[in-house]
Amino acid sequence: MEAIRVGALLDDNRFDLRLSLVAGRQGLSRRISSSRIQKPGLVLAGFTEYLHKERVQVFGNTEMSYLATLPRERALVVLRNFFAQDVGSSARAASARARSRSTSSCAATASWRTTSWT
Repeated sequence: MEAIRVGALLDDNRFDLRLSLVAGRQGLSRRISSSRIQKPGLVLAGFTEYLHKERVQVFGNTEMSYLATLPRERALVVLRNFFAQDVGSSARAASARARSRSTSSCAATASWRTTSWT
């Protein structure tokens, strides 16, 4: 796969991605070099053996629902532990919120802001 700049995903109109920036413009120049994604549900629960750090990490309904069940302080710890794994330098920059064509929404994460839990 040819690498793509993270900001290009926000600018693209051809694929109706419906992305909006939620965590600043800092990483928009980073590049995504893997065409695969990972939904890190088990990683959030502490099982990191199969974390693919080079992939874009997508927080879908399962991941967001899990975080919502946790007390605020525990959710912050879980997210800090997740980002301490240094999930792909290119993947981390994909800090945009994505709404799929269905009713569910997911977060295309990289530097998902823990401040959103305050």
